[in-house]
Amino acid sequence: MIRRMYAKRLTVAVTMIIVTVFCGQALSAEFSADMLEIGDSDTTVSKIFVKGLKYRMELMENGQQIFIIVNQETNVTQAINISEKAYMEMPCDDFGSLANDPFQSLKYTAAIPDASVKPLGKETVAGVECDKSVVSYGGNDLITQWVSSQHDFPLKIVAHATVDMVIELANIKETAIDDGLFVVPEGYTIMGDDPPAAPAEPVKQDSGFPEWMKDAASAELVQLPLEKVMLAGEMIRVEVMAGKDIFVNGINNHGGNSTFNAIPCLNGKPIEDPSVVFSEYGGTRTYNLMMEGQARPTTLTETPDQADMVLIRVDQGQVMMKIEYNKKP
Repeated sequence: MIRRMYAKRLTVAVTMIIVTVFCGQALSAEFSADMLEIGDSDTTVSKIFVKGLKYRMELMENGQQIFIIVNQETNVTQAINISEKAYMEMPCDDFGSLANDPFQSLKYTAAIPDASVKPLGKETVAGVECDKSVVSYGGNDLITQWVSSQHDFPLKIVAHATVDMVIELANIKETAIDDGLFVVPEGYTIMGDDPPAAPAEPVKQDSGFPEWMKDAASAELVQLPLEKVMLAGEMIRVEVMAGKDIFVNGINNHGGNSTFNAIPCLNGKPIEDPSVVFSEYGGTRTYNLMMEGQARPTTLTETPDQADMVLIRVDQGQVMMKIEYNKKP
């Protein structure tokens, strides 16, 4: 599946999910560049093409060519697997999109209130003058960023995890970019990855979910709003209410890695396929927090005929869970 192509990128993107880098690209920005991903022991080089509110990243993962097309105007990301002639389509703020796109993962969390941005003056990246700043959250420096006002686009991003991870653009060429680069080629098949239609049919309990799922129906039923520190193995239930979404914000409450799940269920059983929910490379309902203070907000929009509860469980570490109901738009 395309979802499994991005294990390496997930580490960078989830780390950078704390802050925002840019607010909106200049409609006139048109350029191509090499995109360098610099890790502790290796550097990979990909291509990126930018045209106004659209950009395309051409990546290689495990010998397979993957294109990511992002249209910020329509809020749609398309992940295209060339060898399989198949693609996935999702909102730009979907976790599957954020995990594979450092630029959208930065933009997504602009609304997180407690992040601070400290200007550090101007520096040059790839021959272009940029505004440098450092982003902090919970007393930790998380990201240093270099944003080109000329292109209204980040040219360099350093995520300060245990080992710094760097995204940097090089060999920038200002040139006309073909509109065809932002269109899925003819003959490609879209892969179904939509939420189950109402009413949802629960997945059988023995169909690949972890053993702890059998205790879902007996987990503590909590009242909202709720603030609660949860340790690894702790599990709670939240009732799905008519006319209300469930907003969940998990915040890493210790110095190591933490992971939690937020899973819609019906009659005590998950409503989604386990290969989607619990993918080893970042399932749709699995949220990874790599640094202390890092937050991962998500909104669950299921209705009572689709799910009767949301199961929230900490798999690893320690997470401060902040959960509340929001009125549906």
